[in-house]
Amino acid sequence: MFSPKQVSLHLVTWNSKKFLPALFASMEVQTYKDFSSIVVDNASHDGTREWIVEKQPDTCILRNIRNLGFARAHNQAISMALQHWNPTDYARKYIFVVNPDIELDITCIQQLVATMESDMQLAAIGPTLLRAIVSRDTEGEREVERTQIIDSAGLVMSKKRQAYDRGAGEKNDNQYYHARDVFGLSGACVLFRASALVAAAIDIGYGPEYFDPDFFAYKEDVDLAWRMKKFGMRAQCNPNAIAWHHRGTPSAPQANILQIVVARYKKPAHVNRFSTRNQFWLVWKNDEIMNRLRDIFWVVPYEVGLFFSACISWSSCVGVYQALGGAVRMYKKRYVISKKTIVFRKEIRKWFI
Repeated sequence: MFSPKQVSLHLVTWNSKKFLPALFASMEVQTYKDFSSIVVDNASHDGTREWIVEKQPDTCILRNIRNLGFARAHNQAISMALQHWNPTDYARKYIFVVNPDIELDITCIQQLVATMESDMQLAAIGPTLLRAIVSRDTEGEREVERTQIIDSAGLVMSKKRQAYDRGAGEKNDNQYYHARDVFGLSGACVLFRASALVAAAIDIGYGPEYFDPDFFAYKEDVDLAWRMKKFGMRAQCNPNAIAWHHRGTPSAPQANILQIVVARYKKPAHVNRFSTRNQFWLVWKNDEIMNRLRDIFWVVPYEVGLFFSACISWSSCVGVYQALGGAVRMYKKRYVISKKTIVFRKEIRKWFI
């Protein structure tokens, strides 16, 4: 019978079998042992579920008959963990969201939990993510280089409302060594306080949303981070906690219009579609009108770039169409969020850099 421990580690898989041996190997050697794991499999057909059943029999598996996306699947796991905990204990219970393509340093979970235990005001914390590069990938054999190149040291929100990973592409020379609050954290690897997730959830009639299931995948972590900021919650990157990420689509800090357009052609069609659609939804749900007006000289050129790229990319064009189709839903959620917002727009504005 499943019984989550102090930390409930959650994976959402979709044809992720090739990443799982390295991830679970890093989990098994953790110095912190008080954690259990839940895998939500989104209808994989590469043997992911069979591998977990055979190699990790103590792991709880939820199997979806179709791909429900990152956000909805993680909501399933979060709800399951919360149901097995006493609500009075939520402040000292943790949800650890981890991508299948992550490898944890041996003390990663210990470092994250220790910081959360020492600062009860923190809602979320993440490790310094470094990039892992596959140097060889043949049948049954993968060689991976754990680099010192930063993948993410927290999320940054620019004045044009483009979220990007702090330090992405930089060599890790301890330039982010001192722990500090950040706008948010990459959904690839982040530890949430259970009580904070409950407080950050919104309900528009069919149950609590932690990650927005309408987003399906991409930018749902930014959406949750922005919402948490509006609800007065803190997030921090811990420089002493390390993990490695096999990043599929690297962050592009401060990309200009031309770079946005070029990047569209390098990404798979479904990534373009979700990313374009979710960027509009992200802003419509969370941004304040007065803050947008103050940053209009940054916002307008960026959004012109998005529309221009949509005109020459069919997948991005579909994303714009879908964004408009979901506009009413986003504004309904915006209304619900506004009722719980406690941080004035001036305080939120300081995170736009």
